[in-house]
Amino acid sequence: MKYKGTELESIQLKAVVDSLDDMVNHSLMEFSSYEGYTAVTAKSLTHKEYFNIMLVDFLSNLDGGVFGQSISCLRVLRNVCKSPCFNINNSTEHLKAPVDQLKDWLEEVVTVDVWFPSVGIDACFKVRRIDFIKICGNICKHGLGRLTKTARGLQKIFKDNGFHIDDEQSLLALSDFHEKFHDDILSYHLSHISEMLNNIRWGIQMYLLPEYESSHHWVNRLDGQYAYHVPKEINSQFSQNSYWELMNLVRRQPNVKQFKARRFARIHY
Repeated sequence: MKYKGTELESIQLKAVVDSLDDMVNHSLMEFSSYEGYTAVTAKSLTHKEYFNIMLVDFLSNLDGGVFGQSISCLRVLRNVCKSPCFNINNSTEHLKAPVDQLKDWLEEVVTVDVWFPSVGIDACFKVRRIDFIKICGNICKHGLGRLTKTARGLQKIFKDNGFHIDDEQSLLALSDFHEKFHDDILSYHLSHISEMLNNIRWGIQMYLLPEYESSHHWVNRLDGQYAYHVPKEINSQFSQNSYWELMNLVRRQPNVKQFKARRFARIHY
């Protein structure tokens, strides 16, 4: 079944919020605040790998079918900002700035000095942040037998920086790349990335809050029974369920209060 309009946005936003909540939460991360700033660290190496994997999922295309177009969660949010279905009193303004900030940050090309002992190359690499995040996330997720495509992506980065390596060398270089960009650079960026993702989560919260306030009503307040006035455009059972769950996520509020990382946690790489 193909969805559009309010039905599609309800389904897509539910998927986006689930993804954000899976990444920014107190089970996965430690949040240490001092003098008005917050540092974010993963609770273990495994937790950091999981974060990287989930971030790649967030930046990769959703399945088609019920989710409509095969687009990323970030693209879903950009589409919502352009053509919102729940925009009340210009509530999309809360969402646009954090979405644009993350998009611009991911697309930025950074320069990193990298030593690849496995292939004997010492390079000053220029690479988009979104590219090294995806490569590292795929390395976290897959064993060597599933990394051929990822190795070819790394091979292209070498080529773009003036180095030609063959298929075997690209597989060898994956470990060195992961050590630098996942173990070091992602750890450095973790506070800033978490802040940006959390700001998007709060942006969605504030975007949907007027809809929640107009939709939520009590069936029996003493017993805590409530319901939502589902928009008439939402007809299918799946999209109605997505709308209910989305409103419940607004009711519950985001996992983490808004915070700000220190400037030195965002100025490099």
